[in-house]
Amino acid sequence: MRPKVPEPSLERLILYQRLLRRLKAQGVRVISSEEMGNLLGLKPSQIRKDLSFLGEMGKRGVGYGVEELLSRVEEFLLDSEVHRLAIVGVGNIGSALATYRGLQGRDHRLVALFDSDPAKVGRRYGDLEVLPVDRLEEEVSRLGVDVLILCTPAEAVEPLVARARSCGVRGILCFAPTDLVAPPGMAMQRVDVSSELRKLLFAMRELKGS
Repeated sequence: MRPKVPEPSLERLILYQRLLRRLKAQGVRVISSEEMGNLLGLKPSQIRKDLSFLGEMGKRGVGYGVEELLSRVEEFLLDSEVHRLAIVGVGNIGSALATYRGLQGRDHRLVALFDSDPAKVGRRYGDLEVLPVDRLEEEVSRLGVDVLILCTPAEAVEPLVARARSCGVRGILCFAPTDLVAPPGMAMQRVDVSSELRKLLFAMRELKGS
């Protein structure tokens, strides 16, 4: 049974995946937790603790084989199920995500776009055409969508989550500023750029005062 991973460790494992892909492309064959820590600004002990969720690997005094470690991290992170994603709201953020290659992965695929604005319905982004949000339940069920990416005003989130739940959606990635809690049987992650910016500015202030 896969161990339960705390969210901060999961976020760092995704960070390690990105670093290891870059190192592999550069031809790096072996790396230590100390070297990873220097590159990422993390403590080596924290990196070793995070990697312990993947099982035994690496050699004391030698480090980790980059290719093997990347394979183990990706195996751990990737889902055996292919998730189908849909974006609701193709304004500035939604339209940018509609052409973002990161939404076409090995275990996830963007399959639908929706908007409530008649002026945006019918626009094409790659192979996908923007559909009216009135058809959300119909198309989500037909396409087997299980993740909605909400790029809508905050007031639209709660009714959309209720509609999504009624047709089998299990995950919500929300770009709207909302404190809505996911209902039972659903998972929700929020992307709040203003909060992340506030944390960055605070960290910069701390550096200035040190």
